[in-house]
Amino acid sequence: QLGTLPFMNGNHSVTTDEATAGTLTITTSLSTINGYIVQIYRSNNLVCGQKVTTSSGNLTIATNGSTYVLTASDKINYIVY
Repeated sequence: QLGTLPFMNGNHSVTTDEATAGTLTITTSLSTINGYIVQIYRSNNLVCGQKVTTSSGNLTIATNGSTYVLTASDKINYIVY
């Protein structure tokens, strides 16, 4: 239960430009992110190993060495609070 914490959820499909850059930033409606849940699916399979960072109200997802490479059409589901 999130109680009185504000939260936001959404989804994002990785674009070719984002995949080429190896990073993407999702701007949320929150001024501060205290925590998050991120799930990424590729061809209907859950993938992991992505690098996730937060700054102010932004959630940044990036390639993490060789364990996860941001790929066009990856489906990102997220909850931030």
